Amino acid sequence: MAITIGLEAEYLLLGSRIEQLHGLVGTHGITEEFYRFMVEVTTDPWNDPSQTVAELQQRVKFLQEHATLSPFACYRNSDPVVSFQDVTKDTPYYRWVYDVACRRVGKNPMDLHYVGIHINAADASLGEDQYIKATNWLRSWSWIFVLLTANSPWRQGKASGVFSRRMLQYPNRYDVPLWEGGREFREWMCGEERARRVYKGRARCWMSVCPRVVGNDLDKPFERIEVRTLDGGLGVTPAIIEGCCQLVVRLLENTPRFFLPPHRSDLETNDKLVAAVGRYARVTMG
Repeated sequence: MAITIGLEAEYLLLGSRIEQLHGLVGTHGITEEFYRFMVEVTTDPWNDPSQTVAELQQRVKFLQEHATLSPFACYRNSDPVVSFQDVTKDTPYYRWVYDVACRRVGKNPMDLHYVGIHINAADASLGEDQYIKATNWLRSWSWIFVLLTANSPWRQGKASGVFSRRMLQYPNRYDVPLWEGGREFREWMCGEERARRVYKGRARCWMSVCPRVVGNDLDKPFERIEVRTLDGGLGVTPAIIEGCCQLVVRLLENTPRFFLPPHRSDLETNDKLVAAVGRYARVTMG
């Protein structure tokens, strides 16, 4: 298998906002995120996860010459009071995220300020149905990425009693089927677009692990799988990030030909139990 790994790592800015980064956005893999007090650093895809993480380290180091980044996935002290004025883009999609998507799953838009790390894994040798089987397989293991990267334990400057506040409060969707194959995924996604449960033309929903198609076009082939359950912040060390990338590769290399994942409801239970109690959680696997 020729698996490539790319990273998107989000950080909270301390004492500055994205517009104060003096033209850095768009260089060195630095991009703006949803809120003006967040920033994202992206890498190219590499065959060796150690190269991916090395590139991330280099770009984060450059960013730190110009901005102070939080070690945590959420602010340690008081949460910011947010309005749409804090959103980086006034676009129909960002309006939908702020006004519709969060509240549809019972969340406040403020919960979007938790930052995370997304691992993007691609393998050109996989067929459509194989991509879907691999996505289901990774979804069933997403709890281990929560465990390894839990980095949002604070609330109002005190320990909140949980390990990943981000996983517990971020508006992840779990009302998503374990698809049988690529055709079923496309049919389901089209139905979600018609019902306005996902934004038309984005070809994805907020979930722990997402199959992604080229250009967000459902008529195009699958290009990668996005693992989205990792907390962000500087406290998630390069060694941990690389370990998680290596684990994604190993899981993809060992996707069972026939696999019965846990019941769909177990996916959310496993992720959130680990987020709440860490290594003391009891998870259910198929």
